[in-house]
Amino acid sequence: MPAEDETARIRHLREMDKSSLPPDGGPDYNRLIFADSVQAGRVQLEGSWFNGREPDEHRWDIDPIKLDSWSVRASWSPTDHWVAQVSTGHLKSPEVTHAGEDEQRTTASLHYSSGAVSAMVAYAAKHRLPGPVLSAWTAEANWDLTRRHSLFGRVEN
Repeated sequence: MPAEDETARIRHLREMDKSSLPPDGGPDYNRLIFADSVQAGRVQLEGSWFNGREPDEHRWDIDPIKLDSWSVRASWSPTDHWVAQVSTGHLKSPEVTHAGEDEQRTTASLHYSSGAVSAMVAYAAKHRLPGPVLSAWTAEANWDLTRRHSLFGRVEN
């Protein structure tokens, strides 16, 4: 992997630390994931290939590795203050309670951060195949009034 790709990945991971969205962890930490990214200027493309099914209830054993799911994300940072991203992923039978149902998950978000003000608006859709599309959106903003006081607001459905 070229050094500039690794530098971009490290910078991206550091920026994720400041993201207003919490990481979606939990059972995902037990999955085998192959991922890579490419950055050209202010555009970054990322992709991953992984085991889409959640681990079973026997957490101390090793689940079979099935690289049957994928995801892609494109992000664009037109300035140092704005970032937009869109992503989609296909998960092969991820839920034990919905065995045999695949999911297509899609997200889009716009982030702004400058000095004491940061804001984010995001949309997500989860389409069970077959089944309904579940969608959600959220918007939040933070304004650091002083070193110790902040004004924060969030709306979501």
